[in-house]
Order: sequence, then structure tokens, then C-alpha cells
Amino acid sequence: MQALQHYGKKVLLFLNRQGFGVSDPVFNYDVASYVYGLPLYRLFVSWGFQLVTLTSLVVILYFIATGALQLRPGRLPGFK
Repeated sequence: MQALQHYGKKVLLFLNRQGFGVSDPVFNYDVASYVYGLPLYRLFVSWGFQLVTLTSLVVILYFIATGALQLRPGRLPGFK
């Protein structure tokens, strides 16, 4: 339950953000975009990475379980 509150806090901070009035010297963005935006972007990237990892693991296990992927010792598939 606390994890959902933590994520909800990040979303609410992002949706209700206000500018700081200080610009980044390199990209000329307001500093508020980093303070409020980056944690939410990192959250989405983390979720995406976890989704891709879990899906890849499930697909590999499925192929091994059905026999579509057969690993033979001393031989790489596709090479003669």
C-alpha cells in the first residue's frame, strides 16, 4: 500500500508542478522539469525494463518447455 502512495505522490507532484524560475544552463529547461519530471520518467523506464525482462524470461521458459528450443552441449544452434 505504501508503494502505491509513493507512486501516487510522484504523479501528483508531476501533474501539479510549478516552475522554479531558474533555467538549466545547458538545455535551458526550467529546473522544475528535472525535480518533478525525472522521478516519474525513471519510474516508467523501470517498469518498462521489468516488463521486458519478465516477458523475455517467460518466452524463453515457454520455448524450453515446449521443446522448440533445444540446447545441445558443444554445439551452437544455427552454426555447422
